[in-house]
Amino acid sequence: MERYPGRAHPKKGPRPQLALWVIVMAFFTASVLALAPWEGRLDPARISTALLDEVAFLAGHPAYDYPLPVIIQTNADLELAPGGPERWGGRSLPLIRGFSARLTARQIERLLQLDGIAFITVDTLVRASHEVRAGSDYLPAQTFLGTIGADVAGELGFTGEGIGVAVFDSGIHPHPEVEAALGRGVAVDFSHKSPAGQRMGFDSYGHGTHVAGILAGKGEKFGGVAPAVRLIDVKVLGSDGTGRTSRLIQAIDWVIQNRDAQGIRVANLSLSRPPSEAYWQDPLCQAVRRMVDAGIVTVASAGNLGKFGAYDEIWGSVVSPATDPSVIAVYPVNTRNTLSHRDDIATSFGSRGPSFQSNAFKPDISAPGNRIVSALSPWSKLAEAHPDRIVGSSYIELSGASMATPFVSGAVALLLQANPNLSPEMVRFILYATATKLHNLHPFEQGNGMLNIPDALSLARWLSSQDANREHLTMGWPLSEGEWVSPGGLVATGGLLLVTPLASRGAPGQSWSETIRPFDLYRWAQAASSADVVTWADHGPSADVVTWADVVTWADVV
Repeated sequence: MERYPGRAHPKKGPRPQLALWVIVMAFFTASVLALAPWEGRLDPARISTALLDEVAFLAGHPAYDYPLPVIIQTNADLELAPGGPERWGGRSLPLIRGFSARLTARQIERLLQLDGIAFITVDTLVRASHEVRAGSDYLPAQTFLGTIGADVAGELGFTGEGIGVAVFDSGIHPHPEVEAALGRGVAVDFSHKSPAGQRMGFDSYGHGTHVAGILAGKGEKFGGVAPAVRLIDVKVLGSDGTGRTSRLIQAIDWVIQNRDAQGIRVANLSLSRPPSEAYWQDPLCQAVRRMVDAGIVTVASAGNLGKFGAYDEIWGSVVSPATDPSVIAVYPVNTRNTLSHRDDIATSFGSRGPSFQSNAFKPDISAPGNRIVSALSPWSKLAEAHPDRIVGSSYIELSGASMATPFVSGAVALLLQANPNLSPEMVRFILYATATKLHNLHPFEQGNGMLNIPDALSLARWLSSQDANREHLTMGWPLSEGEWVSPGGLVATGGLLLVTPLASRGAPGQSWSETIRPFDLYRWAQAASSADVVTWADHGPSADVVTWADVVTWADVV
């Protein structure tokens, strides 16, 4: 929850004399008795933990009460007559059968007396998930597309043609790298400082343009994974890189409603909100699940909360909406700018699993996310704040889970081009089963492994084949000299661990037991079910601190 201005607490005075002490104690007792009924009427099962304490305090101290931005979910089409949500000064969110509003603690308490209210949480800010570090030399050449096999896919003719990808971000500047992809789609604006749905036509923050370049750059210098996709620019972040959860939910609703008209099959969310409740109560998770139910594969940043202050490894810090099981949560790996996977390591900042409260297996997959050079939006806030990160005159280097996410979204577009009949569930299974296990990372860091596009494409094409002999499936490909990439074959999801037939398909002359050590299987089994980790809630930034996702200035060295 955000820290709102204006909150004050009663001041403590000097120690009183006996008579005064009796009066003070009597007043204190009366205050406690007055507060008790309010606390008793705040059902903790129907209000976010991050909001409960705040509301309980303010309801008991009316002099300090002030409006809080909240999202209310209902059990049914609750009639809040007269006026519906507008009665509370709110905005309807039909996608989650709820509404957003700014309510005082006493108004929240009155709402909780209604049987139809399912859950109330904070309408938090959503933020871009990137990192910037000043002062290091930029990378003159990049190997990121090669290390995940995107170049192999391009040589086979897979470019994402015909697939619409909705990019929920700060807008997309018509950079030469992405101008063609933008021209094939549309753009709308749901950022919190603009009228919902109105197009403003620029990326004043600079984050969305960088993400779009990784996904759909046509490759004049720093290309993308799927250059022929149709980009749907859904602006939800303002010039400061933030937006409101309620506005993002409205934007998701728009994408669902326009799915068929725009051919939208993939959604990229390189942004997040702090996980202050379990995914089944989180309104943003509810919204993205409905997007997945509509047939849109949803890929989201796992977050950059893996490091905080003196704590170098924070666990259980995956952010919303990546906490939802239907979402592909992406962790950023430091590939050290080499093709080889042998030297790949975890980034210090990437959010580690398991998921908040549910302790499910997260993140789901990993991709390059350290020191990625991509398209620059000129005159943007990021360009002004980090001129030393600008490469040439039209590119910028950024790090973070935001950058790893579009690598996966682009890969999903390639799979859907290869096999348009794939459901979101099948796409997730293909990506997880073919992901390459990295020996230097814990499963709660890499998820099911590093994105492996060639083998994922092979499996997707095999599933679409009507050939009676389709059991002949060729898997594995040479990455660098003496290094062969194989599908992992292990699928960790929720609290389950699945071993697929792909586990036996390794390099020529190798068995699965030679490419994946038995210890790794043990680690996957442990990670898929273990909750015995140091969690974000124990040692990280609490959900009610507004600085939880402020732009910090580190990136890992190559």
